Amino acid sequence: MIKNSVTYHKYVFLLKSNCKLVSQDRTMAKLTRRDFLQLSGAAIGTSLLFSSGTDLLFADEIFYLDDKLTPDTWKKAICRYCGTGCGIDVGVKNGRVIAIRGNKDYPVNKGVLCLKGLTLMHVLYSKERALNPYIKKNGQFTKATWDKSLDLVANKLKQTVETHGPDSVALYVGAQVFTEEMYVGNKLFKGCIGTNNVESNARLCMATAVTGFLTTFGLDEPPGGYDDIENSDCFFSIGSNLAEQHPIIFGRILKRKAENKKFKLIVADPRFTPTAAHADLWIPFYPGTDLALMNSMAYVMMKESLIDRDFIDNHTRFIEGGGPWGTEKQLSFNEFKHFLSEYKPQDVEKLTGVEKEKTIRAARLFATSKNTMSLWTMGLNHRKWGTWANNLVYNLHLLTGKICKPGSTALSMTGQPNACGGTREQGMLCHILPAHRSVKNAKHRKEMEKVWQVPRGSISDKIGLHTMEMFNQIGEKIKFIWIVCSNPAQTLPNLNKYIKKFANAFVVVQDIFPP
Repeated sequence: MIKNSVTYHKYVFLLKSNCKLVSQDRTMAKLTRRDFLQLSGAAIGTSLLFSSGTDLLFADEIFYLDDKLTPDTWKKAICRYCGTGCGIDVGVKNGRVIAIRGNKDYPVNKGVLCLKGLTLMHVLYSKERALNPYIKKNGQFTKATWDKSLDLVANKLKQTVETHGPDSVALYVGAQVFTEEMYVGNKLFKGCIGTNNVESNARLCMATAVTGFLTTFGLDEPPGGYDDIENSDCFFSIGSNLAEQHPIIFGRILKRKAENKKFKLIVADPRFTPTAAHADLWIPFYPGTDLALMNSMAYVMMKESLIDRDFIDNHTRFIEGGGPWGTEKQLSFNEFKHFLSEYKPQDVEKLTGVEKEKTIRAARLFATSKNTMSLWTMGLNHRKWGTWANNLVYNLHLLTGKICKPGSTALSMTGQPNACGGTREQGMLCHILPAHRSVKNAKHRKEMEKVWQVPRGSISDKIGLHTMEMFNQIGEKIKFIWIVCSNPAQTLPNLNKYIKKFANAFVVVQDIFPP
């Protein structure tokens, strides 16, 4: 563990794309599900060609809603599909979006978009899109006017607070909501109503990443950025299928691999994915055994003296337990070394299914490369021991001193575009306020009351209900819930339980498609 907060190096990206076109076809006006799947296959095929020396990867072409129209103006925007954060240009004619292209000046993607980004405008003009609010009467939804719907929501919210108190209402948002929208919702519920029953669905995908950052670094944000890719010599991917999840980022990795002959890509994944197809070393471990795999890699680093002892002595300490796992106990270097002796590659081979030679090679590549970068997504986070899995990735970087310098870092990626900036930094969770402030801290509450321009004492010092407890209390403690850009009736476990509970509360759903 690092003693002090991590020093962040600049979070800027300097990729100059030379990617060519996948298709010259301008028209996408009749894009069907079949068309999309066919184009997806073409995109994957072109990405496979990349490693053979070609420079084809997705598209920097303009996609038109109607190839007979030409935009009057272009407006800048951000793709809000995944966690990559690509810049896009939106072509507008007569107030209508008619074209999409990648923003060539945007540092993340430099004009290149994957198929999700290229088809953004089709959501706007889908025949299935809701254009009016719907109010449920006698079990059936009927169209309503905006004035009537907004009055109903405002009056019901006010009545519920007056009758049952501030903590009888809740706000639940998806991590695709814009930061500005989260700001308004957070202020309304925490600053004006006075309840901290505010949560984001990022709680369900990023909680272990958050606790991993906090328990290792004391701060909830990744220490690296995309620009580390262009400075790395070894890339360790675990719990992630970048080729399909974050294709633009994977394109940058492939470009780095093509330009740097010493670059090595390690992919640890039980499945042979499109990402693994490009690996210099694929490690197919048995599901659930990656903790043993990473501890075994650490053992090899220790045994073969591939560690940075000066960095360890000056910047780290070894901790056992702490948090929900009991009293924190500080260990010595030798005690940690003894702990790792249980994870010899030959001893964990049957447990992980990984030949000892692969574990040893992975450890050597990670430790001996000039700069090593790690990246993971939900494969590490969506699990009971996700915090520990995150901790063990950091351990590999801290043992080798490959952190806090360009090209050497650990980067946790998310699946949604605003899980960090909106959810965590904007404070869209039940226990925090913007800029990583805490609702339990009186000084922090006072600061936010001043920023929000609400009366002193408006923000409650009581931590609100976290996501799972929030939905457990629907119809009981929670009489009113506003759900924005998320579908918990499909994504939560044990759906029958929650669907029944929704019938006992006033539920507002803010979405673009009708029920």
